[in-house]
Amino acid sequence: MENSRIVFLRTVLILSFGARVPAGASIDPYHLNGGVNGRHFWLDPNMINIAYMPLIRNAVTSWNATATRVSFTETSSLCCDSQADWYAKAYGSTGWRGVTVPRLSDGSGASTCVGCAPFENWDYAEISLNDDYLKYDCCLNRIQSTAGHEFGHSVGLDHSPITSALMYATIGRYDIYGTYTPQQNDDISLAGQLP
Repeated sequence: MENSRIVFLRTVLILSFGARVPAGASIDPYHLNGGVNGRHFWLDPNMINIAYMPLIRNAVTSWNATATRVSFTETSSLCCDSQADWYAKAYGSTGWRGVTVPRLSDGSGASTCVGCAPFENWDYAEISLNDDYLKYDCCLNRIQSTAGHEFGHSVGLDHSPITSALMYATIGRYDIYGTYTPQQNDDISLAGQLP
């Protein structure tokens, strides 16, 4: 059964934004404290594969250009400045290519498990890319798709039921639809995450 807060938020958004809200879009009731405008992201300088860095930058840039009122710039300061911290390591056979963990200011998780939806607003997110899977990708744009998808989670989006959306849960669909950057259906401003 669907969470009543989600149903309420979806109803409010449909009334507020009309047809621009994608039918069946999933809306998390929690969001990044302080919103998603004028924020920062940080790249771990010890990433296992330095080639991931420009792909992550491209993914964030595509959100800045596509989504309404999303604005993230890179910072060299991990502590205090960054609201999206990026890591890329060999995590092993985890079953995930990328994962986003929302965190509170004290470093504790704002969700009950890795990959679980948050249970309260968060202060920053740790985004991890798993080299054990990504290193076998044939195309760099698939890695950028994974990074873009995880960044969408870090700013408050859940998975989308729309197969051509970047926030769709299955990576195989990205190649079918050529979805390597956020689409109109992924627009964060439609997800009720802005203060």
